[in-house]
Amino acid sequence: CGNNFKCNSGEYIPLSRKCNGDFDCLDLSDECNVHCSNQVKIFSHVTLCIAAWVVGTVSVIFNACIIIRNIISFSELKTSVAKTNSCLMTVISIGDVLQGTFLLLVAVADKFINKSTCFTQFKWTTSKICNLLGVISTIGSQISLFSMTLLSLQRAIGVRSMVRPSDDLSRKSKMILIAEVVAIFGFAIALALLPLLPIAEEYCEI
Repeated sequence: CGNNFKCNSGEYIPLSRKCNGDFDCLDLSDECNVHCSNQVKIFSHVTLCIAAWVVGTVSVIFNACIIIRNIISFSELKTSVAKTNSCLMTVISIGDVLQGTFLLLVAVADKFINKSTCFTQFKWTTSKICNLLGVISTIGSQISLFSMTLLSLQRAIGVRSMVRPSDDLSRKSKMILIAEVVAIFGFAIALALLPLLPIAEEYCEI
């Protein structure tokens, strides 16, 4: 029939599904053929790849320096507010380091993916390495987001209460801060891994 496309593996699919970016044939021939130009590329232009290298490198180095500085100077901080802010800023920097690492790894992957065939690109997009990059990106972005939100809330509460900050973190405050940091990392990791669960795949198919 003129409105169907015959896959090299023998089955037929609607012609509208040919070259639409989704693999419908068992042998991938609906997308991997001379008529399709929708090859998967991470970066559409070399300038974007260069930008990923630059931004990723700067992000990793700059935020790594912030983490080291905050760790070294933590014991010298005089008030509980300063120590809490320093801790949350360190967590934010950890998230940004992960984001920078993600950009660098994607730039490295782009160097190889753009030279590959349609079939190997499909293997890449469904590979564990590609999933890992997605997990790193999600964890990094969510850690930064949750930490900045918590930092803003604590600053707003401090300004509103106008209470003089204590000289040091009490045992209760330390436990709360530890719980907050653990929760930030826990929620970020959970959100990153949730799409990889089998139940999420079944939901996407529906």
